[in-house]
Amino acid sequence: MSGPFLPEEEGHPEEEHVPAPWSFRIIVILAVLYLTWRLVDGIIWVVGRF
Repeated sequence: MSGPFLPEEEGHPEEEHVPAPWSFRIIVILAVLYLTWRLVDGIIWVVGRF
């Protein structure tokens, strides 16, 4: 199948591995820490109600 808008079928170009920016990693780490703290806080709240 060929056409003006279809990609070439001769081999696949090598995809470059682009690492995530450091700011994105920091945001992900902070989000995980926040959600972990909220989980612990929620567990403490539920246990304290009984």
